[in-house]
Amino acid sequence: MGSRLFDCAPGSLLVGVPFTAVDVHSIERQWSVWASLPPLPQAHEGDEGAAGLLYLFHGRCNASAPACERVRAAAAVGGRARRAFGRIVFEEARLSGRSDAYDKRRSSAGWTMGPNNLFHHLVQHTRRLGYHYLLQLEPDVLPIRPGWLERATCVAAFSDAWIIGSALYANCSYDGRSGRCESELPERFAGHINGNAIYAVGDPAFAKYLKEARYGSLRKLPFDLALHALREQFDQATRRRLMHRFQHSSFVVNMGTLLPDVAALRATLPNAFLVHSSAYAKLDDEQLFSLFGATAATAKAA
Repeated sequence: MGSRLFDCAPGSLLVGVPFTAVDVHSIERQWSVWASLPPLPQAHEGDEGAAGLLYLFHGRCNASAPACERVRAAAAVGGRARRAFGRIVFEEARLSGRSDAYDKRRSSAGWTMGPNNLFHHLVQHTRRLGYHYLLQLEPDVLPIRPGWLERATCVAAFSDAWIIGSALYANCSYDGRSGRCESELPERFAGHINGNAIYAVGDPAFAKYLKEARYGSLRKLPFDLALHALREQFDQATRRRLMHRFQHSSFVVNMGTLLPDVAALRATLPNAFLVHSSAYAKLDDEQLFSLFGATAATAKAA
């Protein structure tokens, strides 16, 4: 009988990390946390058919060489965490102008074009590289338990959902226009799954659904909201059949703009392995590593 890791088909999953030059230090810190909370049990590191890791830069690396080189360097000294991946790939999205807009204040209609385009580029690269599942991990997603990559492969393998992830778990969400943390989301989006999730990009039916979300009437919405809202445009029978394709899971917990209490999450959510929070950026290295039990030296020593 094969090992649990083999049964979960790790070779079918790609971890995709989209980034800009602003995210480079977060990626370096991500590797340090991975060293303390490694992706796989040591017995499975270096297994044939292991999951892949893709870094996708928003622009052209020759125009931002230091950013891309720092990410390559972080991966090169990743130690034990690096051995969890069968291959590590670096790609460029080559976005520019309006297609590369990132505006949390929502001051224009195209405020979300950059993240949307990066996501869809990740989907395309995942298919091209031969993987069925994409786990999108932005640089502000960190593990709270070891073995998170093994768990991701199993969560994906034992579900026929198209998207597996988390609605907003925090009690409020920062509004870029008002500058306040609003306790209520717009009702039509309250249950949407955050973009840091597992996607069955190799499923032909999901590919068709993705295409409609990208190019249809919802194309100006953030991609995760568009994927959620698109369901409501179908008749009730179709909506019922689609319900199991969108799986809410505590495997990845979306805290939005709030800083997580890692100890409390570990105690109350035994199946939570990853936590998304933009508040990590407010912490210095010592504060962040203390929160997760990591140190800056861990990655080099692993």
